[in-house]
Amino acid sequence: MGSARRLSAGKLHSHHGPRIAKGKVVVGVAGAEFPVRGFFAAYDAKTGAFAWKDYTVPGDPSKPFESEAMRKASATWDKDAWKMGGGGTVWDGMAYDADLNLLYVGTGNAGPGPTRSANPTAATTSTPRPFSRSTPTMAS
Repeated sequence: MGSARRLSAGKLHSHHGPRIAKGKVVVGVAGAEFPVRGFFAAYDAKTGAFAWKDYTVPGDPSKPFESEAMRKASATWDKDAWKMGGGGTVWDGMAYDADLNLLYVGTGNAGPGPTRSANPTAATTSTPRPFSRSTPTMAS
């Protein structure tokens, strides 16, 4: 495990080392005890250039959703839950299956803590992700 490092720009931090897959360095963030929205992101292993980012919980429903999964998950959340961040941080549980070309991402708690605005039955997305998926917001 890597050491935790708080980023000066906010309350995001990580408790693990990155995962390496297909020339990408994949990292997730911790911090669901704060009002953050969980995500994991990939960077080119050679250049460090940003490659893509996936969120694990829905964001502001007045804006376009990043994926169909986020649209479906948003339907299970209170309309103002996104204002509290949502949690679902990816603070360690990632594994890459090269044979299936899938990145498995585990998520932590909803957040921050027992939020008053989130639906207790709300869905988060922790399903396998095709590593080379291409969408307008993510390119492999």
